[in-house]
Amino acid sequence: MTESENNAVLFRSTTVAPASERFDFFCDAICSTFVGIQPERLSNRVFNADFTSYEIDGCHLVTIRAPGHRASRDTRHLRHMPDDSLFLNFQPGQPYRYRANDEDTVVPPAAVRLIDNARPFSLDFLPGSNLNLFSLRLPRNLLGGRNTPATIAQINNHLGQAPVGRLVAAQYQLAALAVRSGDANVVKAMGRALINLVSCLAENVAPEVPQSDVALMKIWAEARLSDPDLNVTSIAKQFGVSVRTVQARFREDGSGVSEWVRQTRLEAAMTALRDPGQKTKPASTIAVQAGFRSIEHFNRAFRAQFGVTPVQARRLAQS
Repeated sequence: MTESENNAVLFRSTTVAPASERFDFFCDAICSTFVGIQPERLSNRVFNADFTSYEIDGCHLVTIRAPGHRASRDTRHLRHMPDDSLFLNFQPGQPYRYRANDEDTVVPPAAVRLIDNARPFSLDFLPGSNLNLFSLRLPRNLLGGRNTPATIAQINNHLGQAPVGRLVAAQYQLAALAVRSGDANVVKAMGRALINLVSCLAENVAPEVPQSDVALMKIWAEARLSDPDLNVTSIAKQFGVSVRTVQARFREDGSGVSEWVRQTRLEAAMTALRDPGQKTKPASTIAVQAGFRSIEHFNRAFRAQFGVTPVQARRLAQS
C-alpha cells in the first residue's frame, strides 16, 4: 500500500498491494479514523481503493474512493471498540442505504447525513459501482451539550429539509472541489467553514423535549395541520424518537395519533367556518387548509364529528 504524510495530510492506496490483499489493506487504512466500523465486501471485484485524510483543528476530513461495499458497526464493536465520534457524510454521485435501529432509508446523492458512531448502524454502497465518499469526523463535544440521539435526529431532519441543510450541502460541494484541487490549505479552509456551519446548526435546532412531554409534540403538529402528510412518522422524525414512542405518549394523553390529528383538523375547520372574517371563504378551501386532501372525505368526517355539514355549521354560526 502506498502511503504518504505531509502537513497533516495522510494518503493511502491499495493499488500497489497484491490483488488478493487489497481489501485487508483497505480495512487497516481506515481503522484509525473509522473506529469499530467493519467493512464487508459485496462483490469479488479487485479492491482498488484510495484513502485521504486531512486533519483540521482536531477534526478529520476523509475521502474514500473504493468499490461499493457495506460498512457496519454493531453492538459487539460498540463494546470492544467504544467511540462516540460523529461522522458527517456526503456522497455526490450515488445514493446509499442507511440503517439504524428502527430507521431504514436511502440517502440521495449529494445529501448530507450525520451519523452517530456511539450507536449501531450500517451503510450499504452499491456493489456494482465505485463510491466516492466524503466523511468529516467530528468530536461529539462540537455540539456542546446538544449531542443526544434526539438532537442528532433533529439535525438530520434540518439537513434534509431546512434551508440551512442546503447551505451545508453547498459548502460540502466546495470542500469536495477543494479536495480535487489537491491544495491542502484550501481543503482546510473549506473544512473549517463546514465545521462552523454544523456547529451553528446544532445551536439552532429546536429545544430538546422530554419524551414524556406530548404537549410540545402537539404544539408542533398543530402548526402544521395544513400539511396532508402530517402523521406519526413526521412527528417522530422531528422529535428524534421512534414511532412507537410517539404512539405511546399520545395514548397516555388519551387518544391515538391519527385520531388526534383528525379531530384537531376538524376543530380547526369548525373554527374557520364560524369566523365572520372567513365567511366568504369556500368550505373546500377551509378543508384544504385544515389538511384534508378530499372535500368528500372532509364532509363525511365533519358530519360524523359534529352532526351537521360544514355549510349547516356556517349558517348556524351566522344566524
